[in-house]
Amino acid sequence: MDTQIILDHIQEADYRPGKVKDLARALGVSQPEYRAFRQVIKELEREGLLVRLRNNRYAHPSRLARTAGLFRLHPQGYGWVEREEGQADILIPSDAMGSAAEGDLVRVEIVSQRRHPEGRVVEILQRAQQQVVGTFYWQGRNGVVRPDESRWGRDIPLSRRPPPEAKDGFKVRLRLLPGQRGTWQGEVEEVLGDPADPRLDFLSVVTQLGLPLEHTPAVLAEADQLSADIGAEAGGRRDLRGHTCFTVDPVHARDFDDAVSVEALEDGGHLLGVHIADVAHYVRTRTALDREALRRGTSVYLVDQVIPMLPERLASQLCTLLPGEDRLTVSVLMRIDAKGEVGDFEVVESIIRSAARLTYEEVQAVFDGEGAGRAEELAQLLLSMRKLSLQLKQHRVQRGALDFDLPEARVELNGEGVPTALGQYPRLQSHQLIEEFMLAANGCVGRLARDHQLPVLYRVHRHPDQEKLRFFSDYLRSAGVRFDRTRAMAPKDLQKLLASFGDQAESRLVNRLLLRAMMRAEYTPRDIGHYGLACHHYLHFTSPIRRYPDLLVHRVIKAFLTGGPPVELEQEQLSWMGVWTSSCERRANVAERAYTKSKQLRYMEEHLGEEYPGLVSGVLRNGFFVELEGLMVEGFCALAFLDDYFEFDERQHCLRGRNTGRTFSLGTPVRVQVVRVDWSPPRLDLRLLDTPQPRRGATKKKKKGRRS
Repeated sequence: MDTQIILDHIQEADYRPGKVKDLARALGVSQPEYRAFRQVIKELEREGLLVRLRNNRYAHPSRLARTAGLFRLHPQGYGWVEREEGQADILIPSDAMGSAAEGDLVRVEIVSQRRHPEGRVVEILQRAQQQVVGTFYWQGRNGVVRPDESRWGRDIPLSRRPPPEAKDGFKVRLRLLPGQRGTWQGEVEEVLGDPADPRLDFLSVVTQLGLPLEHTPAVLAEADQLSADIGAEAGGRRDLRGHTCFTVDPVHARDFDDAVSVEALEDGGHLLGVHIADVAHYVRTRTALDREALRRGTSVYLVDQVIPMLPERLASQLCTLLPGEDRLTVSVLMRIDAKGEVGDFEVVESIIRSAARLTYEEVQAVFDGEGAGRAEELAQLLLSMRKLSLQLKQHRVQRGALDFDLPEARVELNGEGVPTALGQYPRLQSHQLIEEFMLAANGCVGRLARDHQLPVLYRVHRHPDQEKLRFFSDYLRSAGVRFDRTRAMAPKDLQKLLASFGDQAESRLVNRLLLRAMMRAEYTPRDIGHYGLACHHYLHFTSPIRRYPDLLVHRVIKAFLTGGPPVELEQEQLSWMGVWTSSCERRANVAERAYTKSKQLRYMEEHLGEEYPGLVSGVLRNGFFVELEGLMVEGFCALAFLDDYFEFDERQHCLRGRNTGRTFSLGTPVRVQVVRVDWSPPRLDLRLLDTPQPRRGATKKKKKGRRS
């Protein structure tokens, strides 16, 4: 039979996937012809012109749904693909994984939609480089590795003898292999070194998460060929060099890609300008620079080091808005009335000349009446900006936007990477000033993209997870606060709840618990809104030097502004870009937390035996976590150190001592002693010091519970 007849049949609108016998019957294949017909079907399958689904039913590839997501491997040999939040994972049988590895971004063909979506990997879109890093111990002939990440299990046995340089307690990089009965085994691919060396902190984090350090020669060559001469570009852009623009960044910032300006208008309002380095002018599509930027997804900012998305020539030279230097930018010019409401706005390709490079501390000094130097010369402009930013924030709060008041951990290091002090960064008004201006610019560009249906990635934030809200409401109930989670909570409801705690001691804990109940923000081409900001059509535009979604938005906006060829991006392509860049962002966040924690633990290792006040920040069946006051370090206090029977109240999230009547719940003040720092996996062990004597009349019954 002519194969085209078969292909035409399975592409008919009313065709339903059928078995070989069903196809033969529908096409009038006789019994003598059946064996040959079946061979033709098998040949079409081998050529990829037919796809065999569950129960040996056949369909045309074009009729199958395709999607993209992150591939995860199970030790039993099968896999699954994680998609955007709110979409079910896709089961991938072992014979449908292709060459996909843990963490890869893959395109999947869904072949079944029964109880659970099932599919097969048809393309690797982006390769992940996630590794397993752990501590090697001799055990038996080959030894085991205890992973730094608990999700891999406690110990992973080695399938072969490690390299001779592997010593007991050394950090190693492991290649995972599926073992028997749903377990893992591995091979040591690299010996990283002695964990006592503080330089190993960086190497461990980078290796474990597969963070690319060096740019490829092709990427560096492209960057070196970029011209710093912008004279030819100046004529076709809005010339804003006469406006007083300046940058405000941290003291140790290495790139300054955003500048701000404010001018008073005759009607009492202001013209707010947010000027962003025109990275898309230099990083064009289908270049090595663009492919590398997408692969990295984002820059990674650690305590003392930066792993940039783009090479230094771009990040620290061409796209850095240095004072007194002409730079290409894309500007958002917003008219804000006397009440602080954003009205008309323009997005234009521009050229600026920054007047100054200020730090947050210098701007704050002006606000505190202690300004000096260039910041003092700009004092009146800065004070006008502060008033404007407060008005913008007021409108944002009235809209219902959430503003979590959580400090950032501060770690001071010496030149050898050894921590010398811990604490927290102050939350300055100068930080809030720049944040409000960037939020306003992002919102305006989002409106432009929505109005003209441009193919961009929006920054979305879904409604809170109900199960996580249950945990949050249980805590509030135990604290005597009513919280009705049975109805859908608007952002404004949660905003009022946070405000009700004011400056109370529990305020920071409540902020943290509510933040944990929130869904993660993500990138997607669908404008489904941003719950935390209480708005729609919001995207990221202001950091194209360090976030790929921002670079993509710049590219699309520039094509729209100039009337040039539009950026052609299909919905499916945008979707997988959103999944991938969201994953890269999460990886960067994990790296930042892990590196900070390693430095905090090194500091605490030098303070063994010392005592600190703290607050209970988490409760488990076998103990509780304590955050040390003023240090922002969290340690674990095991019940093994307590001379009592403790019962875990899952509803109230607390531990109750049967003999002493002592209760440990979230927010309980305690005093603890630093006992030990463990590096496999990294953690801080604490001992409770202020355990009270048993209450009078308490009985010592030996019932089921936890005891030392």
